[in-house]
Amino acid sequence: MVTAMVDELILRNNNHIDTTCDIKMHGHVSWVGKSSLEITMYMSQHEKMFLETKFLMVARDASGSKSAVVHPLKLTSDADRKMFESGAARKLLYQIETAKESLFSTPPTVDEMNLVHYMFLQTLSSTSKSFSSRILPEHSAWMDSTKMKNAIVCFPQSRNVHNKVFGGFIMRMALELGWANAYSFTKKRPIPRAIDDIVFHAPVNIGALLLMSSQVCVVDPPYYLVRVRAEISNAKTGELTTSNVFHFTFESTPDEDPAEAEKIVPFVYPKTYGESMLYLDGRRRLAKQILRFKEEMEDI
Repeated sequence: MVTAMVDELILRNNNHIDTTCDIKMHGHVSWVGKSSLEITMYMSQHEKMFLETKFLMVARDASGSKSAVVHPLKLTSDADRKMFESGAARKLLYQIETAKESLFSTPPTVDEMNLVHYMFLQTLSSTSKSFSSRILPEHSAWMDSTKMKNAIVCFPQSRNVHNKVFGGFIMRMALELGWANAYSFTKKRPIPRAIDDIVFHAPVNIGALLLMSSQVCVVDPPYYLVRVRAEISNAKTGELTTSNVFHFTFESTPDEDPAEAEKIVPFVYPKTYGESMLYLDGRRRLAKQILRFKEEMEDI
């Protein structure tokens, strides 16, 4: 079994996790395809769930080069059938949304292009009358200045049963880099709130050099999104292969007055078209997360 994808992970009421008490973890198989399985996982404390996520696992044969058939899921109740149908619908919806919303294949909307142009005009000097004379608005930062990088040598203690680097190790190192970047960016301890879907594009071999680069993509105080890209470096050819792209949502609020979060979380501005696409992609992701946060607050 190998991990193909980790569905988005949202921390609910993570400010109230008691570090002195036990945390319960439980899960179950919620959907089965021909060679893949969806595993739903929960974490709870004091009978209150604070984390839910889903893992998409793929079965491989003994050689690891071909997919293997898995046993079908026996549905014995209406609840089982509803859960199974939800898993199939999630897979189809993910495929549709990925194809429709990817800025690699679909251009930005008219409103998004207007926003990019508006932000561009905000960074122009009103006196120079030049499109190349850029100034940074007050309490802001260029996206290019929010980068932080790391290089990791993958040792055998981080391997899985397939003699590849364990995906959980990559996820942890990406989170730590994103958190460090968020801390450096806001100068205040960040609170992780959500992680977008994690897709494993390529396996990482033992002994490989894993390069990680993080960048703050968009800010909507008190929330902001940090993107971390993990690449496998071929030392002989210099070729880079993307292993994962992570999107972490953090929150930073002042201790004195949470309403003044804008004072500690600077806004970010793109300089190039590529950075503008990163900004728009992050803006879409962050908007979805904030909407979920608001829905959760209404349910409490």
